[in-house]
Formats: sequence, C-alpha cells, structure tokens
Amino acid sequence: MAFIAGYELTWAARQYRDREALVFGDRRLSFTEVNRRGNRFANALRGLGLDKNHRVAVLLNNSVESLDTVFGAAKAGVTYVALNARHTAAEQRQILEDAEPTMIVAGAEFQDVIDTATSDLPDLKAVHGVGWSHAGQDDFETLIGRADDREPGIEVEFDDLLRLHYTSGTTGRPKGILFTHRRYYQRQNNFFTALEYGLGTEDSMIHVGPLTHAAGNYLMPYYLRGARNIVMPRFEPGDLQAIIERERVSSLLLVPTMLIRLLEELDRERFDLSSVGRINYGTAPMPVDTLRQGIAEFGSVFREHYGLSECPQPTTLLHPYEHVVEGPEHEVRRLASCGRPTLT
Repeated sequence: MAFIAGYELTWAARQYRDREALVFGDRRLSFTEVNRRGNRFANALRGLGLDKNHRVAVLLNNSVESLDTVFGAAKAGVTYVALNARHTAAEQRQILEDAEPTMIVAGAEFQDVIDTATSDLPDLKAVHGVGWSHAGQDDFETLIGRADDREPGIEVEFDDLLRLHYTSGTTGRPKGILFTHRRYYQRQNNFFTALEYGLGTEDSMIHVGPLTHAAGNYLMPYYLRGARNIVMPRFEPGDLQAIIERERVSSLLLVPTMLIRLLEELDRERFDLSSVGRINYGTAPMPVDTLRQGIAEFGSVFREHYGLSECPQPTTLLHPYEHVVEGPEHEVRRLASCGRPTLT
C-alpha cells in the first residue's frame, strides 16, 4: 500500500501553522517554517537523484538542522542514517562502510572526522557541511536554499526503509537496525497509547540529550500534538533551569547522571521551575535514593521510560502514580524496577 512520505509532518504544519514549533538558542521557528525547511532538503535530495534506494548519513550535534535532515529525508523517501557524535573516525568508517550512504551531512566540528572516515568510500557522492564546505561542494544552507519549499509528494510503501539505526548496547561492533515506515508508525501508536497525561499546544518538551538517540523519541509526538520542542546543544544544569523558567517548560527527559547533577545544582532561589509537570527518565538504572530526592523536590512528576532500538518504544513504563515512596513494601519496591510492559 502506497502513501505520501511524511504526510503527518505536512498535516501538523497545516494544523498549527504559525504557532512556535522549535526553539534552539535565539532561533525560533514556526510549524510552517520547520515544514518548509524539511521540504527544501527533501526536494534537494530528489533533485540530486536520491530516492528510496539511497541513504543519507547525518553527523550533527543538536541543532535546527537536526530536524531539517530528519524531516527532509522522511519526505524524500530516502533512508536516514544517524551517526553517533561520540564515535571516533575509525568507528564512523565501520558504520559508513556498512550503511553505504550516497550523501553525508555533517557539522563543522566534525570536519576532521569526516575527512578521515570518508576517504575512498565507493558509494559516497557528496558531503554537505553545516557551517562549512567540503571539497568545494555546497554547504547545507546553500543546498536547501536553492531547493523548492513545496511539498515533495513522494509515494512510499509501508515496508520501505525509513531509517537505519546502529546500536551495540555498550559493547561490540555497532549493528544496523532496519526501521521501516510501518515500524515508525507502530512506535508513534505505542507512544500515544502509553501516554497517561494530556499533551497539547500549551505544552513544551526540552531536549538536553542527542536527538539522534533517546531524546528524539519525544520530539515527534510533541510536534504532532502542536507542542513546542525546545532543543539545547548540550546538558548544563544552570542553563537548563534558566530555559525552564524562561520558556515555561512542562516536560523533560533526563538520564540518571543528568538528574543527579540537576539535583546537586538545583537553585530555586534563582529559578522558577513550577511549570515542570513531567520528568521522564530512562536509558540506565536510576538510583532509588536519587529518585526519592527528585520526588521530594519536584513532586509526583516522574515517569520511567525504557526502550530498545529494536522495538517500538516505549517498551516498559512506570507511571507517576506508581512512584510510591511510602506505603506497602510491594508498592515502594517498584522504584527499583523497570516498570510495566507496554503494548509493544
């Protein structure tokens, strides 16, 4: 069954139009603007001859261009390959040899890595830098600036490949997981089915981790509900608290080390954090003492979320009402659990 690639992104842009969709530093983009930038990248890809048989690899830290590439590749029907910013040039080379991308988009901070990792790759035709130019080729902004911002209208099948995601857990050589359009929609369905709190246009999610990993799981659901996505380049407790106050952030996703640092540097005399209604956490075991301290500071707002790259997320959840700090032993001990299975 064929359908228009990225049709839900187009729907969101038409639904929410000039509402603020994305905040990154001093850049603020509406749903219309985000959609148009995605369209431009999609049309640039198609104009260069890329289709569902091709792959575009992306090596970026959190940025506006992170969304451009995700949205644009999806609308073009081109397979998106996320590269881990922490990998060495040798590790990037292993993945690139396996993924066989036709194009790479990379940030300026990765120039040396790209130069080393891409030497003599047989399938690679172009590298477009964000904030830099590789071997005389157009930088990313020039590339999309020349492209049309109309809807690409590309037809794909549900079993066509949407993403190629590499994972190795914490050891071993990364292995590529085939992520089809069907699995993507299964993940969105699973996310919304498991959602126990209201989510709408007055909400906002702040992303402090890499959008290519766990943080990205929350970006699309919030986008499709008309909420704002606020993206930080990196985690820093003081900056996080300042942005929460300024933007009236309602939701966060933190890994255990981030929550520990936030609690250590919590400054309620300087910052108003009362807008926070949900703190999602996962990716690693959360120390129970840290969780108890967090609940004492923020109240019953914690929500445990675990998943696997191989499965539609979330795989398990522990809802806020299940975070019992005092009561029957069988309820209190849930704080040390990974939660309950979802419908995955």
